[in-house]
Amino acid sequence: MSRTSRRRIERTARAVPPAESPGVARGALVLWSGLALLTIARALLAGAPGMWLWGLNVQRFLDPLLAWVPWTLGLLALLPPVARRLLPPLARAGDALARGSMVWTLALVALVGLLVWGSPDNARFVGDFLLRQGTVEEAAKPAIIYPQALPLDVLLHYTIPTALQNAHVLSANGTGRALGVVNAMLLAWFAARLVIALGLDGAAAAAAWAVAVFGASLGMFTGYSKSVAEEVCLCVAIAAFGVRFAREGRGAPGLGAALAVGLALHRSALVFLLPAGAAFVLGARRADDQGAPALRRKETWAALALPLVTLALVLPRIVSTLLHVDIGVHLAPAETRHAGILAAAFGGLRLLDVANLVLLLAPLAPLAASAASAARTPRAEPAARGPGAGAAAAVLLALALPLLAIAPFLHPAQGMFRDWDDFAEMGTALSLVAAWLAGALLARARALRWIAVPIAAAAVLPAMQWLALNANVNQGLARARAYVTEPPTRPAPERVAVWDYVGVRNFRLGRWGAASEAFSHAVADAPSPRMLEEWAVAATQAGELRNAQAIYHQWVAKDSTNATAWLGLGAVASRIPDVDDSFRAIRKVLELDPRNSGGRQIMEYLKQKYPDHP
Repeated sequence: MSRTSRRRIERTARAVPPAESPGVARGALVLWSGLALLTIARALLAGAPGMWLWGLNVQRFLDPLLAWVPWTLGLLALLPPVARRLLPPLARAGDALARGSMVWTLALVALVGLLVWGSPDNARFVGDFLLRQGTVEEAAKPAIIYPQALPLDVLLHYTIPTALQNAHVLSANGTGRALGVVNAMLLAWFAARLVIALGLDGAAAAAAWAVAVFGASLGMFTGYSKSVAEEVCLCVAIAAFGVRFAREGRGAPGLGAALAVGLALHRSALVFLLPAGAAFVLGARRADDQGAPALRRKETWAALALPLVTLALVLPRIVSTLLHVDIGVHLAPAETRHAGILAAAFGGLRLLDVANLVLLLAPLAPLAASAASAARTPRAEPAARGPGAGAAAAVLLALALPLLAIAPFLHPAQGMFRDWDDFAEMGTALSLVAAWLAGALLARARALRWIAVPIAAAAVLPAMQWLALNANVNQGLARARAYVTEPPTRPAPERVAVWDYVGVRNFRLGRWGAASEAFSHAVADAPSPRMLEEWAVAATQAGELRNAQAIYHQWVAKDSTNATAWLGLGAVASRIPDVDDSFRAIRKVLELDPRNSGGRQIMEYLKQKYPDHP
């Protein structure tokens, strides 16, 4: 039987769905109820202080229009009469995706690209955003700033942006945004291929595509210049090509290429070996139209060879990074070694923060899992049934579960709240599982298929709110401040990381008073020379000269051989004026560095203005 004939038969079979079982109806209602509870929770948290549920309270920090218009649309989508009216156009869009309509697919891909391009991350809070962009802007050495980066990461996120910046074509931020748009559009394209690979159509296909595409992980594509963004995109590619190969024995070149690129970009792609391996094992014996199994085709062996060769080239570097960076910094930092690995992974607020990450990155995943569990019949028949359902489950769960299992043991340097990018792949993988479970359930829920409408709305609207939050620097700063000023109280390293961000971001915006206040909090827990310097400069620019003088005294007390600290002290003291302190500081500068031009200029000024000073 030809491949075309098989697809025609499958479409005909889907056109007459099996009788809807009580379990399927129960699962669909559980899913709808979960969406309703999620909507209510977002509204309640929009007016509640505290950052216990920071994964759900994004609306609290948005302007009223952006907070409540999308929320109201989501609420309306939950109403059966409204959802039934919107179901036909959603089903038509899903059918177009399912049959691979190039016009529809490219239109949706373009819409995702436009959304991302129109939502630049101006808060720049996530992870190493400021560090990565600053490395390009200041022509710093990536080998010194982030030595663990693989060559392809450096090429994409340093070498090319630096060349474009030097040629006055794009700024560092502009290059990051342009590359992010490409990544977002590819993600949307791969999600469309996943819908086809899963055998979904109609409203189920449209809802599954929306769940796979829209999530907080889209924030990786709004200017963040780090390979984690590409890994999020490749996560969807691995799922799409992996499910197709596992079910049909086709798509091996795409799977091999996606795995090879992932391994060349970032060490986290090692996790992709599990779903790719599951796909190859399950699809190895699948026959093509001529009856030849996948293992007898040259393209399959080439697809296997490409990632294996790439892995051989990058594995020594990855192993070195794992041993010398990840174990001591991310997996077992000093504070975890004192508490114990398990206590550090599951104690305190850790599990709550993991839950917040899931609610932020993949809020529909717990709901879809609960619905699938509720949909089981007395014979334990899963809701996500159909040809190749077991193969799809194996690939998608092999992708998501290891990432979820690792999450509690991963200790980002700046905490989960700020370094949520370290978990973006996990969120994307969980969203793909949610897309599969929800799509499979909707494909069988004939009478309740209108639930596809609130599912799509619950994926799209919060994602748009998340992008809007980060596009507004004031809202982003307000959310960061709330995290360190409201309960629950966070560990000192997390407080320092967030206060440091608030200080640096305000510093770069020229908001000197706000920057000074933020650095004062950061220095209270970690008085590093860099933060002391930026605090002193911010206080000086804010006109807080006495405060700046005290900060410089704190700095020189910490490092009495630092000529820059003494020079700053001398300059500020001369403006107060505190003549004795200024003379003493500048003499120290010239003692440490006799040729210091700034020190010599200030000394000349002091001697002219105070000729009688000893």
